[in-house]
Amino acid sequence: MKRLSPADSAKIARANRDYTLVLEKMERRKLLASGNHWQGVEWAQDGSEDIVLFAFESFDYPVVEVVAIQDITTGTMIFHSGNLNTEAMHTYLIGGTVVGVQEVKPFDYQLSQNYPNPFNPETIIKYQLSAAAPAKLSIHNVLGQQIRLLVDEFQHPGKYQVQWKGINQDGMRVSSGVYFYKLESGDFVEVRKMLLLR
Repeated sequence: MKRLSPADSAKIARANRDYTLVLEKMERRKLLASGNHWQGVEWAQDGSEDIVLFAFESFDYPVVEVVAIQDITTGTMIFHSGNLNTEAMHTYLIGGTVVGVQEVKPFDYQLSQNYPNPFNPETIIKYQLSAAAPAKLSIHNVLGQQIRLLVDEFQHPGKYQVQWKGINQDGMRVSSGVYFYKLESGDFVEVRKMLLLR
């Protein structure tokens, strides 16, 4: 029988500790897989919209709308929508509250560089907001004309990510070249450059 390394033993002990915080919410179980290997497991409590998620490995877990997500392992909480980038051996509570895990992760306004860049045919744009306010994320050509509006809604403080597939507002593929993406929320405005190579 293979002996566990101290690091693996610590991970298992940490996972068991995390489980005790969310045990009452763990009822119906669903295993999450990609191909022939397991990525994680989620539990749903009857009569509740809360989800407990445990990640065996790092993977993207889809979150349809903005919800509070607590990383039980690190003791932090964020508001998030879109794909949640999980970390291996971490336990998450999506949409719920755990007593004793109330540290809200501080955020500044930030618009990150898209990745990949250059890209073809699609790229990811990440940003974060420090206050609840209307947010607008738009794509512009080199003439400054808006060609695509990706986000135009009220959003809570937290981290977000949006995918742009290189198409304009009419659903047509745009040509290779330099494009700009612009984030506006409250008094915050930032613009970054990206390159599409067909």
